[in-house]
Amino acid sequence: MDFWENGDAAPQTRLNYRFSETQDPIAFGGVAQNLPGIVEAENFNNGAEGTAFHDNTTTHLGWAHNYRYPNDAVDMDYIPDNKGISIGNTAPGEWLAYNVYAALVADYTPVIYASTNGNSGAFHIEVNGVDRTGQLHLTYTNDLFQEFTFNSNKIHLIPGSYTIKIVFDGAFNFDAWGLIKICDITQASSKTLSIPGVIEVEDFDTGCEGDAYHDVDATNHGGHYRSNDGVDIEACNDGGYDIGWTATGEWLEYTVNVVATDNYKMDVRYAASNSNGIIHVEVDGVNKTGSMTMSSTGGLQTWSDIDKTFSLGEGEHIIRVFFDNSTGALNINKITFAAVGGTVTGVGEGLLGNYFQDSYAFNIPDWQQSSTETGAWNPPISNISWFSTPAATRVGKTIDIQRGDLGTFLTGLNGLDKTKSVSVKWTGFIEPMYEGTYTFYLSGADGLRLKINGQNVIGTFANTDLAWEVRPYLETGSNFLPLTRIFNVSADQVSTKIPIQIDFYSIGVTEWSKLDDRGIKFESESNNQIRQVVPKTQLYPNNNVVTSVNFIKDNSGVSFYPNPASNQLTVDGGPLIIEEIKIINAQGQVVYQSNESFVGNKSINLNSFSSGFYSVSIISENIQITKKLIIQ
Repeated sequence: MDFWENGDAAPQTRLNYRFSETQDPIAFGGVAQNLPGIVEAENFNNGAEGTAFHDNTTTHLGWAHNYRYPNDAVDMDYIPDNKGISIGNTAPGEWLAYNVYAALVADYTPVIYASTNGNSGAFHIEVNGVDRTGQLHLTYTNDLFQEFTFNSNKIHLIPGSYTIKIVFDGAFNFDAWGLIKICDITQASSKTLSIPGVIEVEDFDTGCEGDAYHDVDATNHGGHYRSNDGVDIEACNDGGYDIGWTATGEWLEYTVNVVATDNYKMDVRYAASNSNGIIHVEVDGVNKTGSMTMSSTGGLQTWSDIDKTFSLGEGEHIIRVFFDNSTGALNINKITFAAVGGTVTGVGEGLLGNYFQDSYAFNIPDWQQSSTETGAWNPPISNISWFSTPAATRVGKTIDIQRGDLGTFLTGLNGLDKTKSVSVKWTGFIEPMYEGTYTFYLSGADGLRLKINGQNVIGTFANTDLAWEVRPYLETGSNFLPLTRIFNVSADQVSTKIPIQIDFYSIGVTEWSKLDDRGIKFESESNNQIRQVVPKTQLYPNNNVVTSVNFIKDNSGVSFYPNPASNQLTVDGGPLIIEEIKIINAQGQVVYQSNESFVGNKSINLNSFSSGFYSVSIISENIQITKKLIIQ
């Protein structure tokens, strides 16, 4: 700095200037480290404290002063016998950042060259700010450097640039680290697996055991198609090849491209010589199907189908098929995905709940269990009727009272006395999401009944005089009663509201404190849907609301983008006047609502939304459009 530029005298006091680097850190030497590969510890990013590294002190405590100090305060030492430079004097909370480039789609195994003088050495690896390994522990080395490999903590990367942080959770010295390639993963045989479409099961991803597939032995017992892999592939009389000799714990992975966000019906073509086989399917690590029990088809080349329906977002996904129970008696030929027409997500707000209370008028004698598993209850109860006036009413609660969550459920019901018996009658309408056969599950502390379309679908009480019917099996707790019944939904009933009534009868003196230990839950399951709590979007207190529409392309001109979305969603109303927008999560909760009319576009901030599947309901005059949204 030139103090005399304008002819001024030199300053009479000493001026100290401190310059701090504000630009983003760059890779050491200006070039990102390549992965797979080994990275020297001292070659962390160039940059300032808190951006390229963090050290708990500003003093260099090592002996290798001339390498990067005084620009950096990271503590470095020379390794004996001229073997390079190591990072030393590490302390919990310190970290080093490295810009890297991953060249391959692969599961990378972390390695580190380190020395310890105790058993406190520990660290973890972050990728773009996310912990990808959990804490990794180093054993005692007596201050000698050795290699540590963490085969159980692989990091899956696709080609691209990343910032890797080595975060110290305990004290140790280290010379280098790396992510080494255990296995490349690519789509099989250069085939593009697309959904909707057919996945031939033998076209699992190309890769290594434990990364692209898992088989209990290294031999292809069928001897066909991919002899270099241990997966058992044989010729199939149903066409092509099938996977056979399956064993519990095995799995297959498929990299797929989903053409459009939608609900998809997945049909698994299988053959089984017994009914013990169980599989499940995961998408990006999330179980989408629950357990799928494969009934016997009469032989390992006698084929049948089993299906499930679930949502998939547009873009690339990893699908894994897991064999949860198999002893060689289950073969799979192919998996077909088709977009499901007529799938309906409703806009309901829940059933009308009437809460009754009286310590005597609804006091039913304690039951006596018979000695047989399916024997009748005793004594039968008759001439019981509902109270004329409920103590409290409410609309809008999902029927899913979790154990220990009673306080939340009772919020707003100030007219109830928790020391007295309570009975609840929920009434309204249910809107099926799919055509098919539904299994309903109703669980609770005491007496339960479910009526759908006037039919007594589930009941521990007879339809006329409320007498006991049969003893349901006990699941958890002495009085927790899960009941199961089947109800058929025809194609013309999809998007049609069907009358429903759910009764919870307090038996004896069941105080709310006891109910809190047991809970009440209303669930459904179908061939197009895994077992789940019925969302309140499918439940209505009356039939005087606009019916939701199918998930099909419409000609209204209304749209929203992007989908999937992350930070912001734009709703384009096209030529219409938009009167209301609702965003509904997978649990049926309205997480966003706007009743401000507009023409044109409207932006919605999504920063506070969790990632997952949502429904967007858009209403214009008497037109309602419901579409799916994925928030990443």
